[in-house]
Amino acid sequence: MAGAGRQERIRGPSENGRAAGRSQAIALAEDWKAFLGYSARTLVAAAKVPPDLKPGLEITAATAGQYPWLKDYLPAPSMARLMSTDWFRWKKIRIVPTTPYTASRKRLEATKVASPFSINDKGELLDSQGKFALLNDAGLPFVKPTTAMELYWAFMAVGIGNENLALKPIELASCVPSNRIERRYVVHIWWQKMHGRVDLAPLGDVRGEDDTIEAGSVVFLAPRDIKGLAATRRRFASADKPDDFRGYVPR
Repeated sequence: MAGAGRQERIRGPSENGRAAGRSQAIALAEDWKAFLGYSARTLVAAAKVPPDLKPGLEITAATAGQYPWLKDYLPAPSMARLMSTDWFRWKKIRIVPTTPYTASRKRLEATKVASPFSINDKGELLDSQGKFALLNDAGLPFVKPTTAMELYWAFMAVGIGNENLALKPIELASCVPSNRIERRYVVHIWWQKMHGRVDLAPLGDVRGEDDTIEAGSVVFLAPRDIKGLAATRRRFASADKPDDFRGYVPR
């Protein structure tokens, strides 16, 4: 019979694209690791965590007592949620493999040449020219933070993970004490970096947002009685200028 015997599998265009994407993602993660000198996995490996604390472990309120180290690794509010008997408790915690997260390659290149950063007495982040860094620099600050303030600004620079965030929509549910869903809220959420944009248009700066680090909005689509409820927020670089938060309540 023709074709009998050895069979070869031919990849389709979409499968080839996924394979190429995986290779690029791995290469990007390795380049970030080389630049930083660490990755999420190397930090976990160096931490000498308890032998039990590994992927696949499942912890419930009934088994939590078997792990005396748990209180040192799980924040107190999370521990309280796990051990609670209330309706809003956690039934189970499952440990999963550490997954590295990296910013884009363009962000990496910008960070490599970023100017030295500093924090003034007001807590404002400045570049080497004394200007507001998140308005003037595309590089990430303090990739190896040594103080709480440096960690804060390192987080602020990648707070949404990229340059635009759009959840269209996101659904939230509220429950009564019997754990029955009482109401569902459907919401559009948008957030955007205004400066140092290297991945998504408009690149560089968003026109007219000279002093704004980032801004966003939320609009409720359901339920019907609050449909149209909306709010906007703008965060400024200057510590002397409070966030601008405005709400709209439909009649």
